[in-house]
Amino acid sequence: MARRENCKKNNSELPHELMFNIFFLLPVATLLRCKSVCKTWLSIISDPRFVKAHCIESQKRQPSSVLEVASDDQLCIDNHETKTLFEMPEEYLYGKSPFVSSCNGLVCFAHHDPRVTYIGNPMTRQFKKLPSPPKEPDSRLWRMVGFGFDDVSDDYKFIRFFVKGIHSRSYRIKAEMYSVNEDTWKEVKVPEGLEKFKFPLFRGVGIFLPDQTRVLYFEGFHELLSFDLHDEVFRVHPFPKPGKLPAGQGKPIRSSLLEFEGSVAKIYEESSGDDETVLSLWTLDGDCGNGSWTKQFNFEDHIKNDHVTLYLGDGQFVVAAENYDRHGYPSEPIFYYHKKKHAKEYLGASPARELISVVKCNESLVSLKGFKQLE
Repeated sequence: MARRENCKKNNSELPHELMFNIFFLLPVATLLRCKSVCKTWLSIISDPRFVKAHCIESQKRQPSSVLEVASDDQLCIDNHETKTLFEMPEEYLYGKSPFVSSCNGLVCFAHHDPRVTYIGNPMTRQFKKLPSPPKEPDSRLWRMVGFGFDDVSDDYKFIRFFVKGIHSRSYRIKAEMYSVNEDTWKEVKVPEGLEKFKFPLFRGVGIFLPDQTRVLYFEGFHELLSFDLHDEVFRVHPFPKPGKLPAGQGKPIRSSLLEFEGSVAKIYEESSGDDETVLSLWTLDGDCGNGSWTKQFNFEDHIKNDHVTLYLGDGQFVVAAENYDRHGYPSEPIFYYHKKKHAKEYLGASPARELISVVKCNESLVSLKGFKQLE
């Protein structure tokens, strides 16, 4: 009782604006504890304006927090100061091979089985299972999924592409999208000419750029595909063409599609002369319809890796090692710090855990309609 009286007394001495600014700087785990102190604190921290402002500020922090998904049904959020471990119900990581994507602190787990898709906030332990699409083809194979925020409709949306006739001349892709606000699925028309767009294997998640809202970007074999979540418009842009390619190689791409300092990026291996190669990072400037690729820099030392999978900010990358497990996932991820020119084994909450995915995931208090609290 005395605790709440002291809280009330202190609140009367501190303007709400000052309290707002203090809470604004605190991590989500601390804010969740603060919500139970008194009604005034609960009101401020639960205010949608505060939740939105805190989420925007979280996006600016460098490097970003990391969400690790392990094969033992555990998640770990590493914000570079503390590690928060979560035990997840087994059905959330059904099949041990989810497509994992993140936007504004929310995480989407999607699977080859179209009936198993979840969206949730790991920090608040609130999740929602998406309803099954009304119509399901007899046979489908997912190639790419994407999760992002439509700032015009103030709506989170999830889109997935599946392939029909993958081993025949009738190959074509189809798409369907889920809206959180409407809680429904609908088919998205893929323009003629894009129906045979080729997605690469084992890179099944599109990227969303927080600073360029509404647009998701997807990697193809020879070009980049973007999708406007509000206008539902597809655009295609060719990949960059480095001038000096290693002898005998067409397009030696050395990274997945990356988010780099607010832009879409790719890493290529170029010839530097005398049979030596160098890795260069390229970014797409402008929108996907009218943008152009710009070479940003060369990596001064050759990253000893097979494939760059993630950029965390502040010059820090997560790299897939050359060894893969039986599921096709990198068994020994590498943490590479470009600014300090060194690499080391990537260590999660426990080095013994088998990691399925490592994704960027800034913490937030965002909660969506239909969310339920996990036990």
